[in-house]
Amino acid sequence: RKQALASVGPGWAKLVGALWDFCKAMNPPIAINQVKEKYGGLRFYVGGVGTMAPYEMVYTIIGAVEHLSEHTCETCGKRGRLRGRGWVYCSCETHAKPEDKDAEEQENECQ
Repeated sequence: RKQALASVGPGWAKLVGALWDFCKAMNPPIAINQVKEKYGGLRFYVGGVGTMAPYEMVYTIIGAVEHLSEHTCETCGKRGRLRGRGWVYCSCETHAKPEDKDAEEQENECQ
């Protein structure tokens, strides 16, 4: 768990922690083999997931958490969106790089 949390921004810690706890609570527990950022969102790679109905739910929940990460600022956890050209990341307006901020937001900062 500690290594998984260390591999993502602090804004995503609750998402990673919640999925980690869910997977460990399964009987038998699901192993999260890798957590990483890809295309501006979280990606989880798991092992020990069978094909029975309860385990299909695991993939559904993983997909939901991955989707949520694409709308959650990886720095602070507030609502965000995908930004960037080339290297894509998810951030709120506050934590967006200057070149990725909306034109209206840039005008407000200059006043």
